[in-house]
Amino acid sequence: MPRNGVVFTLLLVLAGGVAAEPRVQSAYLNRGSKPLTAVLTPLFRGSHGGNFTIHMATDVGPRGRLSYFRVVDSNDRALPRGFFRAVKKARVRPARIDARPVRVGVNAILFVSWNETTGNKVSLVQHSGYEHPGVGWNYIGPQVQGGYRKLYRMMNGWAGDAPMGAVVAFDLGSHGDKTAVLILRDSHSANGLGVYWSKQLVKSRFINARGPTGVIHARSRWSFAFPYEHSEYLGRWR
Repeated sequence: MPRNGVVFTLLLVLAGGVAAEPRVQSAYLNRGSKPLTAVLTPLFRGSHGGNFTIHMATDVGPRGRLSYFRVVDSNDRALPRGFFRAVKKARVRPARIDARPVRVGVNAILFVSWNETTGNKVSLVQHSGYEHPGVGWNYIGPQVQGGYRKLYRMMNGWAGDAPMGAVVAFDLGSHGDKTAVLILRDSHSANGLGVYWSKQLVKSRFINARGPTGVIHARSRWSFAFPYEHSEYLGRWR
């Protein structure tokens, strides 16, 4: 066979045998036509009384709408009236895989800080607050593909009358491998709720955590609570 034929055959084998890595973009709550902090900032104007944080979780749909929005914890301060109505107005930048918008579940922490000169400032970071130390403001935590909606549908067999919840943490490697799975809280450990929740998370696909230099190894925390709209176990959920 001529040498150029060998080269051509080799190129065909390489092209067919090596799958290209998908181009992935995380969802951004503070980008888009109506960033989350932009729609929430007016609610906190004129409210004095120091600093507080709101740990939250939400789905970001393909069109940038937020759903399955839940407040996991808010350090004992009542949320302002209209908080959840304002969240529904947000239009943020969705996640994309190979340029196609996809639904993802996102963890974030909202910070409200008071300054006598400038008034209130609302800012946020996109992680669960359980990552490795020193990740900084430019760190974007892992995001679960299919969102919390998919995870909660997988947990429908656990829906009952009594409040229940579980919190699971794990390390997510740069290639999607999940290690050091740990059940942090479990209201129904005797029935295996935390174990079941951890299995659903391990089976799920994630968009990897990202820092200033690209994809990084990260630890994250994921919470489940029922009833979905309110849980005494994990705080107020909407």
